[in-house]
Amino acid sequence: CCAAACAFVLCQSPRAVVARGLRVVLRCSTACRAAGRLAASRKVARRLGLSRRAARRLGRLAPIDLAAGTSRTVTVRLSRAARRALRDARRAGLSLRAHAVDGAGQAAAPVRVRVALRAR
Repeated sequence: CCAAACAFVLCQSPRAVVARGLRVVLRCSTACRAAGRLAASRKVARRLGLSRRAARRLGRLAPIDLAAGTSRTVTVRLSRAARRALRDARRAGLSLRAHAVDGAGQAAAPVRVRVALRAR
C-alpha cells in the first residue's frame, strides 16, 4: 500500500543543536521521499521569546530519498530566530513532524516526535 515512516531523535543539548543542527534518524519501510518540520508549542515559544509564526517554523528537514528498509541520520537546519532563541536555553521541548511519500505518490501517515533538548 504505502510507506510507513518512523523518526527517532538523538539526545542533544540546545547548544549543540544551535551549532550543528538537530540530528534525526529517519527510516521508511519502502523506498520513499521524506521531509519534515520542527516547531514549538505556544508555551515553549513564549518562554524562548519567539513569535507564534517563528515558533511554527523553527527549522525544516529538506526532502531526502530513502531506500526501502534503510535508516539515515539527517540534520534539521534551524532558522535564525530558532538559533537565537536556543543559544542560551537550558532546556526546550520541541516537536518534529515528518512525512513520507513513496514512488507511487501515496503518503504515509505523518509522524510526530517529541524532541527534548537538555543542557548537560
